[in-house]
Amino acid sequence: MGEQLKNAPVFFTIGQVVHNPLLSLSTYLPHIQERMRKLGFPDFKRLNQMRFVVSGLPGMDGGHEGQPPFQQMEVYHFASMDGSRTFILEQTALSLFSTTYENYEEFFGQLKVGLEVLTEAVGGLSYSERLGLRYLDAVVPGSGEALSLYLEPALLGLSEKMTDSIFGHTFTESALLVEGVGQIIARAIVQAGKLALPPDLVGPSMMKLQPRFEGIEGVHAVLDIDGSRIERRVFDLGDIQSGMGALHEHIKRCFHASVTEHALNTWNA
Repeated sequence: MGEQLKNAPVFFTIGQVVHNPLLSLSTYLPHIQERMRKLGFPDFKRLNQMRFVVSGLPGMDGGHEGQPPFQQMEVYHFASMDGSRTFILEQTALSLFSTTYENYEEFFGQLKVGLEVLTEAVGGLSYSERLGLRYLDAVVPGSGEALSLYLEPALLGLSEKMTDSIFGHTFTESALLVEGVGQIIARAIVQAGKLALPPDLVGPSMMKLQPRFEGIEGVHAVLDIDGSRIERRVFDLGDIQSGMGALHEHIKRCFHASVTEHALNTWNA
């Protein structure tokens, strides 16, 4: 999950802060783009995305007959030269996508700098509404090894017991609720084939994996551990740092509960 292992299995990381709407965001764009360029994110793209909009029923307050359920929204991408990291800016959120991960402190430090750029450009944000931190890890057995040497039995599914049968995939999901912190959704997908991103990340990321992950093919598992805190609070970078740090600690707990000592020793060799 990226805990300073010499050969950490993390191949994709996302940090996100959802904040109050900025309907005039485009007017601040030149200043934000220039600051991002100087910070090492010179590759700028303006994209349109369709978003599903939930509204009231026709005839009720807020409901408009014939109103399309989708709205087109502009998003702005600020990518590094090598394409390994991208800030994605929307009217209500700033996200950092990364295919290179050193450690949590370095990753959050960069997200924090992006938030500082945004808050300075718009003259301050009013509140944060959601914090998100998500890790994808590739669990791949070595040559001649079984996946069971790396993954805990609870995540292996029926294939571990029905060894004479062929399964297309195994999927498990657990939801950890932590009072005062948020929730952690821990998923494990076991399958054969090429390593790939989950469907919800293929479109928005548009990022290539690092070479050592691009070549993965065969039986493997993807650990998809997604932490979030949903609570409206006055925007404060100190509070965001504390909240993200707490999510990270529980994500780390879920990661260690998912893999074996053999896996950790292998990744640290």
